[in-house]
Amino acid sequence: MKTILFLNHGHSNKCGVYAQGIRHFENLKESKIYNFLYFDVINFTEVCNLCNIYNPEAIMYNYMPVVMNWLNYNIKTLKTKNICVIHNITQKLVDNNQYNDGYFDHYISLDRSLIVDNNKLFSQDRPIYKYNSNVSVINNPIKIGTFGFPFLHKGFDEVIKTTNNEFESAEINLHMSESFFCNNETEKIVEMCLSNITKPNIKLNFTNHFIEEKQIIDFLNKNDINCLFYHNLDGVGVSAAIDYMISAQKPILISTSQQFRNFHNELPVYPFQNLTYIVEHYAEQLQIVKNIYNRCLTLLESTHNILNKIL
Repeated sequence: MKTILFLNHGHSNKCGVYAQGIRHFENLKESKIYNFLYFDVINFTEVCNLCNIYNPEAIMYNYMPVVMNWLNYNIKTLKTKNICVIHNITQKLVDNNQYNDGYFDHYISLDRSLIVDNNKLFSQDRPIYKYNSNVSVINNPIKIGTFGFPFLHKGFDEVIKTTNNEFESAEINLHMSESFFCNNETEKIVEMCLSNITKPNIKLNFTNHFIEEKQIIDFLNKNDINCLFYHNLDGVGVSAAIDYMISAQKPILISTSQQFRNFHNELPVYPFQNLTYIVEHYAEQLQIVKNIYNRCLTLLESTHNILNKIL
């Protein structure tokens, strides 16, 4: 059985890139075809040591330059295939061949909306958390959820405003744990959120302590509808936040942000649809998310297919 190293950065677990890497490996480790081994690394010397010990057929790097700034042409000296799990990639970069920095032999993007036609770059579905969903009728009052690192472009205040406008009574559950790598804007966001509540029976429940992945999905699963209302940012990859919402298997409302482009043709998009639309089509929306969840469970199989082509 061929050994594949899966390498993540070892700086902090309060990082979306790190969490995605963990979730990705969890989807691969049950392989009966390849021996996937996971390691946190903080420098090239550690990579060399792992290669000497395990003699891998390939290395998959959960790569973002900011968290693996030690990685460069040095990996070309390793006697193995170097595969980049690439994050910030767009169709424009693909079309102009601008994603290829020359370090890696192959690239894997977790953005199935990308159109690719070569054996250099492959696209897949998202790595989700395997979860037994508690599917129930809509709560009274309805529970609307959202979460993420506290950055202004994530539109948390707009989730509150929309809920306030559409319902006379509702609970909004907002969880914002702070990021290790970026500036956080918690106080300003909470203030903006509270200012958007004008009705006495609209309640905001806010938490910001760090919680593990299973706890995030438990939090989302208790909501009736989960929302991601990011503003549009040019030149960025798809968001990993939606992985958790798919794992929770409750209806999802997303914005027109390009960070959700991989699901714009499947999930309701605000403002073209709204929370009321989801309530009116609740059983259908539950099934849509369940279908996406089931499709994402095939990540291991699709990874096998990719590796069989390039190894």
